[in-house]
Amino acid sequence: MEKILRNYCSYIVLAVACLCIGGIIGYNLQNLHDDGGGNVSTRQQVESAAAANQEHQASAGRITSSADRVEVGIEQAQDGISQSADRAASSEQLIGECQQILAGIRTRGSSHPPSH
Repeated sequence: MEKILRNYCSYIVLAVACLCIGGIIGYNLQNLHDDGGGNVSTRQQVESAAAANQEHQASAGRITSSADRVEVGIEQAQDGISQSADRAASSEQLIGECQQILAGIRTRGSSHPPSH
């Protein structure tokens, strides 16, 4: 589960980054051709695209951070499950030992009836 989630989050981050970069490049190339080479308009568009890229990078960073927190939570849950399984095994062993002791007491009790 952890591996699946880690791979899934990695693919999301990679996809977001590719979409951002591809969108910025495509947007800038289209506007450079449509623009007729006007420097002021092109500069504003590039600055706008750069700002959008920074926002997308920040968003990708938040996704990565969230994925990391989820991964840590999964690891902690797995540790808790392992500890609970260990405790359950210890409890079962203790119950078995107690049952053996009780069986021994019953056996001794039935072979030595009380003398009144």
